[in-house]
Amino acid sequence: MGAGLTFVKPAIRSDLDRRQAARAAPRFTRRMGTRTLRRIGAGAAIVVGALLMWLSPETPAGAIVMAAGIAIELVGIALEKR
Repeated sequence: MGAGLTFVKPAIRSDLDRRQAARAAPRFTRRMGTRTLRRIGAGAAIVVGALLMWLSPETPAGAIVMAAGIAIELVGIALEKR
């Protein structure tokens, strides 16, 4: 009776492992996209805030524009730190 070839089945992943692997990739890419968008938004907020502060006139209305510029800058800084 000659030497018979034996077939070894590859390890089958459980359904739970498959679901976790399927969810892992999109979550990672989603997180990267969120981080990039947050940094772009933070940079834009800082630039807009700086422009508002730089272009505000020396009048009472300019003080309101200056305060808005400072607030937008703070939002941008908070977004970057997060």
